[in-house]
Amino acid sequence: MANSTIVVIVDLAATSKDARDQIGPLTTTYVQVLDHLHKIAEYARINEPGLLKYAICLPDNAEDDTTIYVIEEYLDKPAYDTHMSSPPLATLFALQDSEKLLVAAPKIWTVSWTPALLSRPDRLPSRDQKTTAYDLRARIENPYVLFATITDPDTEDIDSLEPYGAAIVKYATENEPDTIFYGDARSVEMGSGDSTAGSSGATKGFICAVEVYASKDACLKHLQDESVRNLSIEAHKLGSKFEIVQLNMMEGWLISE
Repeated sequence: MANSTIVVIVDLAATSKDARDQIGPLTTTYVQVLDHLHKIAEYARINEPGLLKYAICLPDNAEDDTTIYVIEEYLDKPAYDTHMSSPPLATLFALQDSEKLLVAAPKIWTVSWTPALLSRPDRLPSRDQKTTAYDLRARIENPYVLFATITDPDTEDIDSLEPYGAAIVKYATENEPDTIFYGDARSVEMGSGDSTAGSSGATKGFICAVEVYASKDACLKHLQDESVRNLSIEAHKLGSKFEIVQLNMMEGWLISE
C-alpha cells in the first residue's frame, strides 16, 4: 500500500429530494441532510486535523435527486474513531432515528490507497478554504469527481487488474494536467470484525478509484483514453462488475495543509 491512511466512501440515500437538499428553514418535516453534513464538515475543519479529506458530493444525474456521496480520508484509526464520536455526527445519527432521513443504512467502503496515486496539491481544495452554510445555488467551479468500483468474487482476478490502474495513473500524470487527483484503492480490515466494504458486502474481491478533475470536460476526455478502455475491456473479460458514478463536489476539502 502507498500509505497507512484510511479512506472511507459513504453512499447515503435520503428519503426525498427535500430531505436531501431543501433550501430554506429547517422543519421537523424537511430536515436537510446536506445541512447536517455541512455542520459535520465545519466541526471537523476546526477540531479534527486527522481528517485529511472530506468531500460532500452529489451525483451528476438529474434522475438521482436523493443520493449523497461523502469521500473521507483519515490519518489513522484514532483519527477515524475521533470523527465517529464527534458531536455533530452523533446529532445526525439521532435525527436518523427520529426523523428517518435516510431510506436505509448507508453503503460504506473502507479502503486504502495502492501505490497507483496521483495528486496535484496546488489544484486541490484545501481545508483552509472555509465555506459558508451549504447552499445549492452557491456552487461554482467546483471539482468534478468520479468514483469507480470493480467487484469480483475471485481475488486473483482483482489482483490482475491492478497494473491496468497503474497504467491509467501513469498516463494521467504525464498527459492530463486537469486530472488533479487519482487514487486506486483496495479494501482494508479495520479491526474488531468491521466489514471492509460496509453494506456492499465486498471484501478482498474489490478495487476502486477516486478521481478528481478540474472540470467535467476533463473527466470526459480522460474516459476516452486507451488506458481506461483497456481496464474496462479486461474487467469485462474477467466477468467483473465495473461501475462508475460521476459526481459534483459541493463542499469540503481534498487536501489538509
